[in-house]
Amino acid sequence: MCAVDVSIEVLHIYRPDSPSRALIRSALREARWVEAIATALDRQGRTWSVCMLIDDTDPRSDADDIEERVCEAWRATGLPLDHAVRETECAMSITRMLERFTGDVEVGLAGALGTAVCPPPVDVVAERRRWLTNGEPTRPSMTRLGTAALSEEPGEADIVPMKAVGSRAHRIHLDVELWSTVGHSQPTWSCSMLAAWWQLLRLGAPHVDQAPLSRPAQGGRPLPLHGRSTLTLLPARMLEVEHAVRTILERVIVPTQWLVDDLNGKPPATAQSHLDRIGYVFTNSSLDK
Repeated sequence: MCAVDVSIEVLHIYRPDSPSRALIRSALREARWVEAIATALDRQGRTWSVCMLIDDTDPRSDADDIEERVCEAWRATGLPLDHAVRETECAMSITRMLERFTGDVEVGLAGALGTAVCPPPVDVVAERRRWLTNGEPTRPSMTRLGTAALSEEPGEADIVPMKAVGSRAHRIHLDVELWSTVGHSQPTWSCSMLAAWWQLLRLGAPHVDQAPLSRPAQGGRPLPLHGRSTLTLLPARMLEVEHAVRTILERVIVPTQWLVDDLNGKPPATAQSHLDRIGYVFTNSSLDK
């Protein structure tokens, strides 16, 4: 499968209907990083492409207008934009990821309709399956913590330490909502679920009937969307979303044919799993003029 070395994503934002000046400001902020990264990759003789995921999930908004405004903001940087993909397009094949969840995650959504961004109705799937956790939630409730006697010696309080996947000396427990009905007439995939599948699509996972996920963006170079690794530029406030994304992807068994490698069939040198192929740059306004 043809691929670049790094698929770089830009302008992944929650509010694509923001004023044009705000979109351009975000684009210029991220462009500084892309210029530095692209320069380093060019020096190493490595290939890269630039892509964008367009949030077109709000039925009250004009998806064509949103895509044009966000793409125009990036073009103002003078840097290339090779692919623009809509979230509704991404969601069309998301059940492929659900079919690959490990057995200890009772998602129960495989084979469901996925033509928009909607899982099956809540009454089809148990409510408890709407959440994914990165461990065993045996931690005490906040009520118990609040009433615990502060005078107790360490080890005397009736608190059972929770178990977390991949934890080190100090544990971080995370509960991830996979879909929601809040503010919608029907259940809607969470941002984390869509972003998790989007990462796998960029790494080479198949879309509907093996069809290409996107056509080249206006003025884009003839480069593939797929990358042997991905790099996503995001505002710092989206760090928790990407924590959720990685928690989801920890539970996905990714077949080797979903991951694009070099011509010799080798993965990136540092990659032990699909998670090792996914990288981020979190930005803030400190570099703004």
